[in-house]
Amino acid sequence: MEMKTAVILVGHGSPDGPANDLLLQVARLVQQRGCCSAVSAAYLIQGRPTVSEAIDDWQAGGVRRLVLCPFFLFPGRHVRRDLPALAAAARNRYPELEVLVAEPLGLHPKLVDIVCERLAAVMAQGA
Repeated sequence: MEMKTAVILVGHGSPDGPANDLLLQVARLVQQRGCCSAVSAAYLIQGRPTVSEAIDDWQAGGVRRLVLCPFFLFPGRHVRRDLPALAAAARNRYPELEVLVAEPLGLHPKLVDIVCERLAAVMAQGA
């Protein structure tokens, strides 16, 4: 029997609604790219759904494996402490649910490429 897996992209969250909408767009694009068939977004600090709400929703939908994917650059407090605590709480609530936590975006050559693109764009404005 195939295990149904879902991914929750986890962002910090902001009181600025359009800022939170960006994570929803990323989740849709990840799903469209085809690397994951079930993707949603959730927020740690401010915004809905919260990570716990998203976990509950996926579990109620029959997911048996869940990956929390931090949309953070660095392995700071949220990635090292908060997300593992939320994963452990979910495992306690739903013993049949496998909950994994992915690594943050971190140092990746593609991120360096993006920084260089942004810098080139702003420098071209002043030319």
